Amino acid sequence: MKYLTALCGALGATMLLTQIVVAKPIREYPSYGIDYISSALAKTRSEKYQEAIAILKTSEQYYRKRGDERRAYASKLLVLHIQQDLAYRQRQRSGEQQPDNATAGTLLGSCLGEDCSYGVEIFAPANTNLKYGGIIVLHKRLRYFKDARNLSQPMWGIVDVKVMPARKQGEQISGASCQDKSNPNNGRSILTITSSPKNNDNSDETVTAKYAWSVDIRSGLIREIPGSSVVCVVEAL
Repeated sequence: MKYLTALCGALGATMLLTQIVVAKPIREYPSYGIDYISSALAKTRSEKYQEAIAILKTSEQYYRKRGDERRAYASKLLVLHIQQDLAYRQRQRSGEQQPDNATAGTLLGSCLGEDCSYGVEIFAPANTNLKYGGIIVLHKRLRYFKDARNLSQPMWGIVDVKVMPARKQGEQISGASCQDKSNPNNGRSILTITSSPKNNDNSDETVTAKYAWSVDIRSGLIREIPGSSVVCVVEAL
């Protein structure tokens, strides 16, 4: 993955962050019948990226017609994410210089799991949606390929995705230290959205999360958990 790597190695078993072609159906829902998004994610894990894009374009239209704005939004952003990642990998292979705007995502952790085969990313390009503020993407490393410098680079598939609510003024994403009070030893990664610290006296401050998600790589799922159970310590700069 090509994004920020400052948090790599510091994540370990628990990472805590502040803030998130029509295929045959692979999962049934009473109100929808076809889960296009899961079908598309499965395609990325077999490196059939163009098929995944085609499914997601159908998915956006399908869910929009049914009034499911959240899934339509997720489908649209996943198309942009996959297209951007394919272009980035192609430039790695050719040795072409990457443009300044090549990294629209923020890598929250690229070394999850015992063999560092998973990573978590927030993808939130220029956003005009009043309800949503990007997607949380759980990646799995599929293999390595050689770039133009003969260096090994990873190819990633997408395991799971969740939509984040739009952040309001005073809410932020940061690498704060957080703990799930209801299950402090759960061994899972946690992503949260909190309000910005209120003090200005260069001291640490404890804040409660407004939204929170757990990232369980054993099940390959991102799950929303009560933000009220997560407390974060924001370190003074």
